[in-house]
Amino acid sequence: MNRQNIVSREQWNATHKAFLEKEKALTRAHDELAAQRRRLPWELVTDTYVFKSPTGSVTLADLFEGRSQLILYHHMLKPADTQPCAGCGMVSDNIG
Repeated sequence: MNRQNIVSREQWNATHKAFLEKEKALTRAHDELAAQRRRLPWELVTDTYVFKSPTGSVTLADLFEGRSQLILYHHMLKPADTQPCAGCGMVSDNIG
């Protein structure tokens, strides 16, 4: 333990309060950035994309099945890989 970091209760409270203000500012900045991301414009998709599915070929609109959002997650696999990495699998398992 570094003894030069030992301070009185009052000094600790003052230092901690200043730190919390910085943390709150960072949280507010992150929240604002996330809000800006949500307000980004959308792009109209006019091309017809066809995908392979377990039931055959489907269009992009078919993939939505009436839903307002579609989540795509790209598992980057090398040809020799027999399964996705544990991290990619965990992400996909928990989307829902």
